[in-house]
Amino acid sequence: MSDDDVQQLSYTLWAAKITKQQGRTPPPYIERKPLPDGAETIGHWIALNIADDNFNAVLLDLADMTDERRDSLYWTPEPGSSDDMNRRYIWAIGSKDAPVGWAALHIDPEVDDQLMLSTPNIFQFKDENEEVR
Repeated sequence: MSDDDVQQLSYTLWAAKITKQQGRTPPPYIERKPLPDGAETIGHWIALNIADDNFNAVLLDLADMTDERRDSLYWTPEPGSSDDMNRRYIWAIGSKDAPVGWAALHIDPEVDDQLMLSTPNIFQFKDENEEVR
């Protein structure tokens, strides 16, 4: 099984667990959401040998991960609308080629709102009657 297939399966199982806990049934389609502007894999930025203090801080925060896991995550040099996206590492929710969303975790533990989601209600699904479950 490829890494992409494992990641997609992992997301599918995670979403199914959440929906089951809430007594909901997910729809067959979830709207896709692009990754934040400028986001590329950590491996991409390492290969470019980018010199950025924020990137170096992210790498330090991810130092205990395997190279394979770390390189499946994303980073962007763009601060974004949150003004701190470049202090977060990002993972695609769903397929990395067609993500249904993303989550980003801040590397500074003192940040109150550490987890950022592309869509705050990403785990609320609409059924065929457009009712939120």
